[in-house]
Amino acid sequence: PQYETAEFGPAPLVDAVATHDRQSGQTAIFAVNRSTAEPVRLEAEVRSLPGARIGRAVVLSNPDHAWRASAANSDSVSPRPLAATLDDAVVRAALPPLSWSMIRLTG
Repeated sequence: PQYETAEFGPAPLVDAVATHDRQSGQTAIFAVNRSTAEPVRLEAEVRSLPGARIGRAVVLSNPDHAWRASAANSDSVSPRPLAATLDDAVVRAALPPLSWSMIRLTG
């Protein structure tokens, strides 16, 4: 899905990138969902990583889009678990609105 920007025209709601460390065998998927209202489903094919398993999945988000950290409330956007699955070599997760997510694969 896309959204319209005043300066750049249509832009994707989700940006994602993956990194792979050959020494450790770990792969990390980083994704951002820019939608202010809807979760977006992420699907990443990982067939080139046989035996991969989800090691850790976390998300940073807050339902209050205007939230700002303060001394009294500094941790309401701390990383929390993200429900992610890996079936048939496809990683799947629902990315909350205005969120940043990381899914680490081991194997």
